[in-house]
Amino acid sequence: MEMSLRCKVMLLLILSVIGGNTNALELFGVDLQNSQRDELRRAAKKAGVKLIREGGDGLWYDSYDSSAVLPLSQRLYLGFVKQDKRFAFAEYEFVGFRHAQILRYLGQKYGRPEITNRAYISDQKYRWNQDGIEISLYIDWNN
Repeated sequence: MEMSLRCKVMLLLILSVIGGNTNALELFGVDLQNSQRDELRRAAKKAGVKLIREGGDGLWYDSYDSSAVLPLSQRLYLGFVKQDKRFAFAEYEFVGFRHAQILRYLGQKYGRPEITNRAYISDQKYRWNQDGIEISLYIDWNN
């Protein structure tokens, strides 16, 4: 199926630089607010994600095939602060996934989101803030 015909949904977890209450948000058993690149890489591989491309000096994020650990997902991107290799973001990509399912799950877990319409009527961003962590769900159509 051509990319232009598929719906792409991304779930993005962004570590906020805002201080305050720091309840642990974990990925593969690693506390994201205190994790380093090598620790998170080891945990991701141990959990069963398949490495596609590992970042290095010129590339500050890793790309994984996440389908084995999160059904209906296609990719996981893990980003790191270039200077000190701390965790910066985790992004799951879902292609052909019905966003209503994940939106319902996130709503049950984090409450009512802030909704932002984007360039096209089909493009939306849903956002939750939890103790210094931003959780975003982007819905857009590839053209």
